[in-house]
Amino acid sequence: MSQARNLIIAIRNGGVGGGGSGTVTNVVQQVSAGAMLVLDPSSADTFFVTLTQANCAISFASYTQNPGTSKDITIVLKQGTGSNKFSFGTAVNWVNSLEPAATFQSGKADTIKLKFIAGLTKPMGFFNGGWIDV
Repeated sequence: MSQARNLIIAIRNGGVGGGGSGTVTNVVQQVSAGAMLVLDPSSADTFFVTLTQANCAISFASYTQNPGTSKDITIVLKQGTGSNKFSFGTAVNWVNSLEPAATFQSGKADTIKLKFIAGLTKPMGFFNGGWIDV
């Protein structure tokens, strides 16, 4: 049976990821970030990160995908103390080649979507917005 057919059957039988009722359940990992943070794309679909230091360098654990697959992850970056910055260095290929700047007000958050595609050396990065009350 093909992978596409298995996916269609899984969706008809209540969804992918065990959510039931046709829903998809995503794994959320909550993290308090210091000066450095290493995220493992294989461990979650969404990372809810609270920034607690003036600067946080974000990188990724070694991650290998099967050929012909992709994975999306969402990163929510919440300002814990306010005025905290984050940087992905050269780990992401950003839309328009511009890494987003952080919201600086305590309690507000930025959201980022990353798309990991088999065969690419870096994920593609999309800034989804900031100044979100969380």
